[in-house]
Amino acid sequence: MKRRKFILALLLTTAIISLQAQNDSWRILFLNTPEIVINGQTLHRGDTFQGPGNIRWSAPRQAMKVINLSTRKQRLVVSEQFTKAQARTLEEFLRGEKSLSTRQGVLTTLTEINDYLSDTFYLADSIIVATTLPTDSTRFFYASYLYQGECINKRLYTHRGEFVITPALYTIDGTAIPPFDITLKVYYYDTSKESATLLSDRMQIIPLPDCQEPISDSKSSQRGGKQLKSRGQKSKKNGHQ
Repeated sequence: MKRRKFILALLLTTAIISLQAQNDSWRILFLNTPEIVINGQTLHRGDTFQGPGNIRWSAPRQAMKVINLSTRKQRLVVSEQFTKAQARTLEEFLRGEKSLSTRQGVLTTLTEINDYLSDTFYLADSIIVATTLPTDSTRFFYASYLYQGECINKRLYTHRGEFVITPALYTIDGTAIPPFDITLKVYYYDTSKESATLLSDRMQIIPLPDCQEPISDSKSSQRGGKQLKSRGQKSKKNGHQ
C-alpha cells in the first residue's frame, strides 16, 4: 500500500513539473547564429518563447543562452549536448541534466572542485565557478594551457571564492589568438606560502564559434582576465595575458 502511494505521488510530481515546464517563458540572451527555430517559429536574440521548447538545430555547435523569466535562472544550451542527451525539447534536456547532476551550488571541498572541473565546458561569454576557498589579493586562481608548445598561464578574475573564465583566455601579451579546444589546468595560488594547488588538469574548454555579443540582463555580468607572472611553472614563456 505504501509503495502504491509512493508511486502515485511520484507520478503526480512528475506531471506537475511537466505542466509547469509547458508554461515556462524563456528569453534568448545569447545566440551564436543569426536565428534559431523553436516551436516552429524563427527566433532571434532578445525574442521570447514558451512551453517545452522544440528546437530545430542547424549546426553541431549552434548555441544559445536563455533565461527563465520566472526563476531568472540562465542556461547555456548547445546542439551537441542535445544530440548526446537524445533530448527532443529544452524542457526534456534540462530535466535530464538536473537528474544526472549532483554538483550544484557552491563547491566546498577540493574533491568536489576537481570532480566538477574535470568535465567539458562550452565557452560563450563566461564560465563562472563558485567555491568556498578564501580569495584576496594574495590568494587567487589561475589557469594554464599549451599553445604551440608553450605553457600559457592566465590569472583568472577572482571574487569571494568565485573565479571566471572568459574569451580573454585566448589572448597572449594582449594579442588575440584563434580560439581552439583546450585542456585546461586550474590552480589555486597562495603567495604567502608560494604554493600552487592543482585543482584539476582535465578541464575541457570548447569555444563556441561566431559568438555574437549577449544582450544585457540585470542578473548577469561579464568579467575579464588579468596577467599572471611566472609562478612555479617551467616553460619557455610564462606570464602571458
